[in-house]
Amino acid sequence: MTIDTHNHSLTFSDGALTPEEIIKKGEEKGYRVGISDHLSKFHKIKTDGDLEKYVFYLNKLPCYKSGEIDLGQKTIFSKELLNRLDYIIGGVHNLFWEGRWQCLWFMEEEIKEPDKFMELYKKTILRAIREPVIPIDILAHPTKLPSYLARTFKEEIISDEWIEEVLSEVKEHNIAVEINNTEKVPSERFIKKALKIGVKISLGSDGHSREGTANLDWCLEMGKRLGITEDNLFQVRKERK
Repeated sequence: MTIDTHNHSLTFSDGALTPEEIIKKGEEKGYRVGISDHLSKFHKIKTDGDLEKYVFYLNKLPCYKSGEIDLGQKTIFSKELLNRLDYIIGGVHNLFWEGRWQCLWFMEEEIKEPDKFMELYKKTILRAIREPVIPIDILAHPTKLPSYLARTFKEEIISDEWIEEVLSEVKEHNIAVEINNTEKVPSERFIKKALKIGVKISLGSDGHSREGTANLDWCLEMGKRLGITEDNLFQVRKERK
C-alpha cells in the first residue's frame, strides 16, 4: 500500500483536517497515512506534555504517528517520547540570515548573496545529520527555496555538488529523501541522483489544506516517470533506535 508519510492535522498543528478526516481521505485514495505534525515552540506541540497527548491520541488510530522538526533548532522534547513515534521527519524551515531567524516561506525580498545563502542552507542540513539534536528518518522538502531565489534562479541555483554532498550524507546515515507534493520538490535531477546511489524515497503530501492533505498526485506522477518501485521507497521501521 502507498504510504503518505507527511500530513498535518487541525487538531495538533496547522492543518485543515482532523487526524480522523485525514485517515478517511487516505483510505479513499488508497493510501496509508502518517500524521506528522510540527514539533516546535512555534506550533501546538511545544512541550513533552503536548507530545505525550499527541502520541496517546494517535495510538488509538489506524495511522503512522510521526512528527516534523525544524533542522538547526534546539530540541525541547525528551528522547523517550520521541522514540514512541514511528519515524521523524526533518526539514529546514528557518535560517539565521542577515542577523535574524527567517522562515524560507516568508523570505520574499532580494537575497543579495545567493551563493552564500545556499552554502548556509547546505551546512544546516549537513550539521543536523552529522550532529543530530534529534536523529531523523526522512529529509523533508529538500531544495525548497525562498520565493526570490525560486523566481530568479529556479533550480539552477542548486549545483550538482550541493546535491551530491547532501545525498552522500543522507545515504551514510540511512535517511530517506522526500518527494513533496505541496512544494513540488525536489527536481528530477535530484531524485535521479538519489536513486543512483540507493537513497530511499519517501512520498509526502505535506498536506495543510483540505485539497493538499492525503494528495500524492504529483509524487506518483514523478515516481512513474522515473521508474520508482516499491523497493526504492521508505519503509516504516518497527523500532526507532
